[in-house]
Amino acid sequence: MAKAWWLGVLLLALLPTSAWALRCNGRIVSQGDTLAEVRARCGAPFFVDHFARSPGVGVDVGMPGAQGTVVTGQAWYYNFGPQRLMVRLDFSGGVLARERTLGYGFVGAGGPCHFTSGPWA
Repeated sequence: MAKAWWLGVLLLALLPTSAWALRCNGRIVSQGDTLAEVRARCGAPFFVDHFARSPGVGVDVGMPGAQGTVVTGQAWYYNFGPQRLMVRLDFSGGVLARERTLGYGFVGAGGPCHFTSGPWA
């Protein structure tokens, strides 16, 4: 009976964690954290994307804002190497609005992205 209990505890520990479970330096990064708080916990991201859109679209649904104004935000990407998943953190109004896990990371800085050449140009 005791062996089954310990096996259950072990299996629970191995289950994937829920959203908002990004840990940096032993501290959890969670929704509502500011840009400065995330940078202090996780360091600089390997890539930052800036965006602008109408309010009520995407991560800003249900957030207060004046009609007709443009909402700006940032997406920070963290690459933890090939043994861990990369993470995208979406910020709106300077606070963390959403965390998304991506594919496995990679070694190195990656290559430049140029949308002015290639089949999509």
